[in-house]
Amino acid sequence: MFYNLIWAYATHKGRLLNPQADQVAVEALSSQYVYGVPGYSVVLLVALVNFPVSLVLSILMAIFFAFPSKPIREKKQTD
Repeated sequence: MFYNLIWAYATHKGRLLNPQADQVAVEALSSQYVYGVPGYSVVLLVALVNFPVSLVLSILMAIFFAFPSKPIREKKQTD
C-alpha cells in the first residue's frame, strides 16, 4: 500500500519523474499497480486457509508486476 502511495506522489503531474519519461508508459504502470493492494490482500486471506496456494499466488503476482504491460521508452531530446 505504501508503494502505491509513493508512486502516486511521484507521478502526480510528473513531479518526481524524469521530464523525458514516456507518459503513456507511466499511465500503463499506474493502471497495473491498481491490482497490487487487492491482489496481495487476497493472497494474505488465502494464506490463512492454504499456505502453498498463497505462495503460488504470491509468485504469480510478483511475475505480473515484474513486467510492464507496455514497453517503457524514453523520449528523445530535441535541441
